[in-house]
Amino acid sequence: MRPRDPSKAVLFLSNGHGEDAIGAQIAQRVQALAGDRLRLLAFPLVGAGDSYRRAGIPVVGPQAELPSGGFAYLSLRNTLRDLLAGGAGLAVRQLRFARRHRHQWDAVVGVGDRVSLQLNHLILKKPMVWVAIAYSVRVVPPGKRFGNPRRWRPLRDPGIDAFVRDPDTQAALKEMGYRTEYVGNAMRDALAPNADTLRRVEAALGAAGWDGASPVVALLPGSRKDAFLNLPGQLEVLRTLHAETAGRVRGAVAWAPADPSGALAETLARAGWRLQATEPASDRWQGGSAEGVAIPVDPTSPGLAVPILRGAFAEILALCSAVIGQAGTAVEQAVGLGKPAVTFQGAGMQVTPRFLTVQERLLRGAIALAEPSPEEVAREALAILFDPERYRSMSEAGKRLMGPPGATDTIARRIVQRFAP
Repeated sequence: MRPRDPSKAVLFLSNGHGEDAIGAQIAQRVQALAGDRLRLLAFPLVGAGDSYRRAGIPVVGPQAELPSGGFAYLSLRNTLRDLLAGGAGLAVRQLRFARRHRHQWDAVVGVGDRVSLQLNHLILKKPMVWVAIAYSVRVVPPGKRFGNPRRWRPLRDPGIDAFVRDPDTQAALKEMGYRTEYVGNAMRDALAPNADTLRRVEAALGAAGWDGASPVVALLPGSRKDAFLNLPGQLEVLRTLHAETAGRVRGAVAWAPADPSGALAETLARAGWRLQATEPASDRWQGGSAEGVAIPVDPTSPGLAVPILRGAFAEILALCSAVIGQAGTAVEQAVGLGKPAVTFQGAGMQVTPRFLTVQERLLRGAIALAEPSPEEVAREALAILFDPERYRSMSEAGKRLMGPPGATDTIARRIVQRFAP
């Protein structure tokens, strides 16, 4: 019989693409601190766990990409599409996997909503660190309670350390009798620009006509399949901004979805844009690449070219003045850096009216919700960019609402302290 690995196995559970990214970020820091004293594994409950794979964290358990991308709760249509695509069967397989293999894991780190908390409480029953980035009391309508109190009961377990995303949520849970900690917001971490990548982004913008001083608007179409639906509308917003400012306002796309079949070029072509390739010598760097430059086919927008860059999110945010965003975590990270955001309803599964209502409550004062037309979104963006007082107010609100960085390191140290003392 083979002897048991002396290191402890820690399972990272997360329930969404943004949550995977934060989980991978924490896992990398834990790995750096603990070395071979902890063996880290990831069980992503939504999607394929690409963030963990890129971070070198082994992924276990059944996975599948469902149509809603983890946003079934936002509408009945999303729920039905997931069910038709086998969502119920996937959930059953995941529960069976957790029950069958629970003896292989010594501890759990949950990132996101209460799904990981309940899964550990009901099935895994392990010591746990829970990073509750998906909850804030700020989204609760006035006069409503902060969720069903019974659903918070796992927090009474003394074996669970819970970290919340803002002090208001900590206070609300304390009033309900639950002990949690606030040590900053993990979404504010890992956003320092890489110097080499920053130079490449500046060069890409320069090649597209940026003068190095005019405002840059970051386009954040999302990290899921919805991005292919959202990007054409965002490019039309930028076309309007470009025209209204005589070419002063420029933009860059922070692109995330995989595109093995060339769907991006097809999407742009259907919307009246063409994807122009970049120079092979300059289109790749560590962790990223230039997907190309979007250029309108219509000759009425001379000089407009929009770099589409993968793996340059932090660098684009560092250079931009504001964002046009149809995303969750990415928009929150942008406003946390003091970049005002304009958002509007998308054509896909995520950015629904319900999603926007919640996001507006969460980031009140740091984002502006516009009607879904290029002219209205551009008008809102211009009103922010060229009103110094409003810009300053939104910038400060975003930093205040998202809180300080540093939570990743604090949480990682707690994980190591608890599970590999």
